[in-house]
Formats: sequence, C-alpha cells, structure tokens
Amino acid sequence: MIIRGNTVGTPMPRSDYAQEDPKAADYIKNKPDAAIQRAQKCADQALAAVEAARAEAKSYTDAAQAEAGAYTDTAKAEAKAYTDTAKAEAKSYTDSKRLVLTAVIAAENWVSDSTLYVNQVTVAELKSSDMPHIVPSYNWESGTPYTQKEAWDKVSYATSLDGAINFVALEDLPTTDIPIQIEVIR
Repeated sequence: MIIRGNTVGTPMPRSDYAQEDPKAADYIKNKPDAAIQRAQKCADQALAAVEAARAEAKSYTDAAQAEAGAYTDTAKAEAKAYTDTAKAEAKSYTDSKRLVLTAVIAAENWVSDSTLYVNQVTVAELKSSDMPHIVPSYNWESGTPYTQKEAWDKVSYATSLDGAINFVALEDLPTTDIPIQIEVIR
C-alpha cells in the first residue's frame, strides 16, 4: 500500500502512480490492457474452435442421417418386394388349392326321420376329408332372397361325404330351394 500524505489506506488514482513510479505507471497502463487483449484473443480462438467443432459435428450428423435414410429406404424397398412376392406366391398357392363350387339344396329332397331332417346334395368333387366352407348364394333376381334366407336359417349343420354333402335341419323343415357356394382348400 502506498501512503500519501497523512491518509493511510486510501488508494491513489492511476495518475498519481504514474507521478510516483514511472515503471508502475507503465505496468498499469500496458499490462492490464495486454492481459485483456490476450484473454480476448484466447476467447476468440476458443470460439473459433467451438464453431469449427460444431460445423464438423453437423457435417458428420448430416452424412450419418443421409446414410441412414438411404439404408432405411433400401430396407423398406426390399421388405416391400419380399412381402409382395410372398403375397403373390401365397395367393398363387391358395388359388391352386382352392376349389369353388355351387349347388342347390332342393326343398323337395329333405328326408325326415323321427328327430331331424336330412338333405343330401351331390357335389362330385368333394371328399369326406374336406372341410368345406359353405355360404348361401341368395338369388336376388328371383324375388325370393328372403325366403331363401329363412330356409338357410333352419339348416343346423353340414357334413361332407365322398361326392356329396349332408345338410341337417334339427327343428324346422326348410321349404325353399337354397342356392349355395362351397369353397374347399386342399
């Protein structure tokens, strides 16, 4: 601490340092400014390094995203091609194994025993081992689809035989012809 006059502990202004010690004045004038300049230069260099690192990271990120996008697009295209091929092969296989037939459950062919009604419909292509999917094929042009539906509702179940299907009605006798479609997968 520099004592000036009778006052102890009061700092002297910069200009007073320069009068008392020219070296100190030089240090005070130049040293802090030089330190500030060096610090600013270091800060500028650090900022430039950060910006360069950011640019390089962005470049790597952009390249990685583009590459990932290309891989994803390729994978999607390959998966679609495999899926389309598999679907086509499955359809071709199923179509080659699929047999669609038509028949009519004639109202006059129902035979009754004491507990139920049976109607045997000839379908030459069927085997007893088949599990046919049978659906009514209502004739909308004849004006009788509602009576055909009522008759179909009375059919309880069907059993496949070699060359025929037995239809069984447990409670009521169907009194209308019922056109049917039979699908078999072998």
